[in-house]
This record gives sequence, structure tokens and C-alpha cells, in this order.
Amino acid sequence: MRRALPLFLLLLALPWTAQAAGLRAKFVSQVVPDQMTAGQRYTVVVQYRNEGRGSWPASVHLAQTGNRAWGRVSARLDPRKPVPPGQIGTFRAVVKAPRRPGTYTLHWRPVAGNDAFGPQTPAVKVAVVAAEKRPNWDAEFVHQQLPGLQAGDPPFALLQVGRAYPVTLVFKNTGQRPWKAGEVRLVPLHDGARVWSVSALDLPRGTTVAPEEFHAFRFTLLAPLEPGIYPFQWRLKRGGKRFGDASEKVSITVR
Repeated sequence: MRRALPLFLLLLALPWTAQAAGLRAKFVSQVVPDQMTAGQRYTVVVQYRNEGRGSWPASVHLAQTGNRAWGRVSARLDPRKPVPPGQIGTFRAVVKAPRRPGTYTLHWRPVAGNDAFGPQTPAVKVAVVAAEKRPNWDAEFVHQQLPGLQAGDPPFALLQVGRAYPVTLVFKNTGQRPWKAGEVRLVPLHDGARVWSVSALDLPRGTTVAPEEFHAFRFTLLAPLEPGIYPFQWRLKRGGKRFGDASEKVSITVR
């Protein structure tokens, strides 16, 4: 006569499932960008409420069940913060947008071990756009400081004949290459070299302005000796070519 196996051995022989462990989840919310740039990384936040009988174990996570182009990625809980029954668990993941532009579906489902439980998140359609290729040499005008500068169309200022004035012009490097002293200069436009007696402003020796950094060109401006209305505008130059934004044009009255 065959003896019956002990109960605990029978339980060990049964396949473990999230349902058998009493794991339940209810979708609450998600924060997913609806547009991404190809190849860039983004943070996704998804919330589920624990509708089961016990706290969620560390193995609970969200598996991405949308388009395969996202790769194998999962959203995790903070291991220091258990999620007891009735509480909301916040899952975070960093996803990398597919490299090919297009529309991709992104959604998630709770998983413990290899077993899924709970509903999927509502599908989000993410528009993946091509990354803009920045030029090697580019600049964004930020602001300028000039004594007596007034808002207008164009802005204007009143200076006195022959007097010296402190001026500051700020630009941001929006290109892919750094600006280096002796290579990049700020030059006046509209025959400014003759009017303002400044042919170019060099970066200080040893200065390097990396991409996304700002640089303030500070100098002393000498007003013309003849009264009149003069345009005041500057732009960056490398070699024989100007590049990037010009500073906002100012109409200066000298008298």
C-alpha cells in the first residue's frame, strides 16, 4: 500500500503563482511622455494599488508589454518602502526611446517572479521623433547690458559724444564644438569697427566655452565723436565665417 505524501511536500510540488500567493493589483495612474526623441532616455512613473491580502514582495515589478522596440525593461518599486494591502505602490523605470522615428505603444503589467497578475496599464502611444543634428558651431544670444538701454522696436539708448561706457554681451554655446580663445571672437556688425572703434572681442587667454555653457563678453564702449544715430549689433565669428544668433539690434543716439 502506497503511503500518502506529507502535505508540505505536496505544496512544494505545486507551481507557485501570483494568484495562489494572493497578489492582486489595481491600476491607478501613469506618467509617460507622449513624445520622445529617438535614442534618448526618459523616466516613466506608474502607480498600482495593492488589492491583495499581504504586502508585495521585492519580486513584484512591472514588465513592459507594449512594442518590442523598447527592449526588455521593467519598472521597480523602492525596496525600502513595502507596499501593504490597500496602499499604492509607485514603480519607476528609465526607458530608452527607439532609434527609428515612428509611433510606438508602451504599456505595463504587474509581475511577480515569472507570473503576471493585475490588469495592464492603458496603452500609451508615444510619438518618437528624429533627433535634431546640431551644427558644430552655433550660438544663442542671451542678453546685453548697455547704459540707458530702453525697450522698443528696436531697443534704443542715448549716449554722449566721446564718453566711455561699460557693456556686457552674453551668448550661449549651442553647437557641438567648444569655443576656444584665439579661435572664436565676437565682432561688430553694420560697420561697427569704424563706429565703435572695436574690431573684435577675443575670449580671454586659456578660456574654453563648452557646449551648453554661457560666456559674457565685457568691454568698454567709446561713443563716436560725431552726433548721430548708430546701429549696435554683434555676432560670433570663427575664421572668416560668422555663426549663430546676432545680438539684439540697438539704435543708439549719440549727442
